[in-house]
Amino acid sequence: MKKLILFALTVFTLSACDSDKPQTISVNGKYTLDIPSFLTKSELPGEEFTVQYENVLRAFHLVTIDESMLEMEQAYEDAGLSELYENNIDSYAEIVFSGIEENVEVYKKSAIADTTINGLPARLLKFNARVEGFDLYYTAAAYQGKDTFHQVMTWTLTEKQAEFEKQMEDIMYSFKEI
Repeated sequence: MKKLILFALTVFTLSACDSDKPQTISVNGKYTLDIPSFLTKSELPGEEFTVQYENVLRAFHLVTIDESMLEMEQAYEDAGLSELYENNIDSYAEIVFSGIEENVEVYKKSAIADTTINGLPARLLKFNARVEGFDLYYTAAAYQGKDTFHQVMTWTLTEKQAEFEKQMEDIMYSFKEI
């Protein structure tokens, strides 16, 4: 009986560790991301999201948004912003990140990291915000693809930041356009 219980505990422990290993997901055949295998596809409210993954029990969430560069250029023109914004990663990230700050109460943030990820120009931001009474930790990235701008955002409770910060950063750096 002791051997059976020990075996069951070993299997449970190994499977729990396995759920933290990354899985590669393909998003509409356009790009891939490496995400923790404990995340499952979900349908959060919001039609603008390309894909959504989460684990509610672990308070870990991920969304992506894709926007055509041509449509963004047209949006700049339609809004009379063509002289203020170029159709590039810097302007796109500025709009995305300032839009985030308008919608949540950001109380701590990093400088925007200007980098290249898997050959794509990218901008990364980490921040803490208060949303509907919850203190949350976010990572956000904007990427300039061949003909599409992409956003990836992850968030968790601030109290879980230390537990998930590395995995959240790994997701951002795993983005690959196919």
